[in-house]
Amino acid sequence: MHNNCQRKVIPLLNSVSHWYNMKDYYLCYYCNFSVAAKKKKSGNTGCRDDEEEILDSFTDRLVQQKVIKWESVNNKIRISCSSRQKICQPQENGSNKQLSSQNTQESTTNTNEIVKHFLHECHKKATESKKPILLNDMHVHVRHSDNISVIPTIKDVSNILSSVEFKNRAHDLHLAQVMWRNGHFENALNLFWSTYEENLNIRKRIKCILQVNFADAINTKGEAVLVIIINFSKKFVKKYNDYTLLSYVWESCFLSKWHSDNQIASDLLEKYPKLKDNVQLRVHHITSVSLISHKIDVVQRLFEVLLKYDMKTQYELVLRSLFDYACSIRDFYACSAIVQSCSDLDVTLTDIQNSRFINLFCQDDARRGAKLFIKTWSTKPSKFSFKF
Repeated sequence: MHNNCQRKVIPLLNSVSHWYNMKDYYLCYYCNFSVAAKKKKSGNTGCRDDEEEILDSFTDRLVQQKVIKWESVNNKIRISCSSRQKICQPQENGSNKQLSSQNTQESTTNTNEIVKHFLHECHKKATESKKPILLNDMHVHVRHSDNISVIPTIKDVSNILSSVEFKNRAHDLHLAQVMWRNGHFENALNLFWSTYEENLNIRKRIKCILQVNFADAINTKGEAVLVIIINFSKKFVKKYNDYTLLSYVWESCFLSKWHSDNQIASDLLEKYPKLKDNVQLRVHHITSVSLISHKIDVVQRLFEVLLKYDMKTQYELVLRSLFDYACSIRDFYACSAIVQSCSDLDVTLTDIQNSRFINLFCQDDARRGAKLFIKTWSTKPSKFSFKF
């Protein structure tokens, strides 16, 4: 009886045990003998039914254990993948949008306090020679930040680290820069104006900042911003008789690709005759920028302005620069046209330029291979982009 039961149970258990590892197999083998012992005690009539019930319950239990095991493994994998996904996701610049205004204010205050405490500790442990380093790092951080809430912290730390920086109101310049980048142009210019009036030491610094801001705004913003900038520059003309900022506006409008901006530059020169003195200082920069970017039409318009307002010295400088440009691209025909213009206008070239022209004339391959550069200087009007 024992042998018959064993022959019936073992094949069934073997068919199940090949799905599992060795540990489960030994467990099946142990249960095999316990099942066989129970069969021996029971009668022949109930042996087959008990066999099937015990085998089914044992198989269900093993399958359930495997299901629980694989679910736990999959949950661990899913958790690790989700954490990696959160780490790999780029941080949004406007993460404060997800927070309420109260939480944002509290977090900003805590951050400012941490930064302030850190800088205070640096101030206590640093020597006098390291104060400029701390101030420079602080200014660089704020210069590239768009968070206005950092400015009060910078103001407090400036008062501790350097009384000179605090009196010069350098933090106000940072605040004005942040306001400018956020699109509050009129408020930023008002802050620049008040800082300029109260501090003589940083006026040159303010002009340098405004020069960059004006050039970027005129090239990328609309007519409304240009009107605000022009009105602000006129305030300097009225109160200080200073045409520096207005010359920055004229230069940016003159270099602009928009015809309306070019017309504004022309109107400014006609309305403010004294602006010519400041424009003369910008001629060399305009010529260099135009020739580097191969914008010959800008140089042509500059020639017209210089001849109209009788700036002969600047005209000679621009003509010599244009001759050097034509020689650098080995254009003999353009050089010949410039030499002809020099003779007509009684402009003399330098000895080095004359020797370069002679060498270029003697090189036949340069004469044959040169492009007809003179064709780009046609009398036809340039194609302007109109801004509406």
